[in-house]
Amino acid sequence: PSLILELRRTAQAIDVGQTLLKNNVATSRLLKFIGDNTLPDTRFNRFIYKDGNVILSGAARSYSTLAQQALVFEHAPSIKKSDFSDFSLGRDGFVNFRVELVVDPSLIAYQGQ
Repeated sequence: PSLILELRRTAQAIDVGQTLLKNNVATSRLLKFIGDNTLPDTRFNRFIYKDGNVILSGAARSYSTLAQQALVFEHAPSIKKSDFSDFSLGRDGFVNFRVELVVDPSLIAYQGQ
């Protein structure tokens, strides 16, 4: 009976561990993805992650660069949707913008790492 109780507790601990990993987010993978998919003439200065959505504020050297950045995110398999908005020309000549990304859950899941 004591072995059965110990095995039962171990099985429950494993189940809890699996649930925690399934519900946690691997933000390092998300940040690496953004870094790898940001054009040299684009920079981000704000990052918010909430419920599978990423909101970034940034600046691009020109409207052409911004359009190219939009294409990069639109063609990335890990991004389900990208929505660029809030365009304005900054004093430094860069185009300020905001982008909301809907991320594929497989990008941020611990499983499959």
